[in-house]
Amino acid sequence: MKKYYNLKSRTLFLFVFICMVGLLTHSGCRPRRMSETEASTAFRQYVLAPIPKSVTNIRADQPKNFGGYRYTFRFNINRDDLGLLINSRPFVRIWNVKYRDGSLD
Repeated sequence: MKKYYNLKSRTLFLFVFICMVGLLTHSGCRPRRMSETEASTAFRQYVLAPIPKSVTNIRADQPKNFGGYRYTFRFNINRDDLGLLINSRPFVRIWNVKYRDGSLD
């Protein structure tokens, strides 16, 4: 009888473990693509407000992160407004970053 309970508890543990691994693996795979309105609102909140006229085609993704959320923005901007954007917040320049399939590497 003891072997039966031991086998049953191990099987249950293995099942729960596999479910948790599957859930964690699939929860962060796809970024949430934001609408144009949401992207513009997030741009104003986190990057620069008001948005300069040269900033067009604002696209934003919200890759999932365990500690919260982060945003990735893509947009067009002319050189004159680039300095305004860079000096608007304490941004840090990072050189070797790649954005692939909703993940920053």
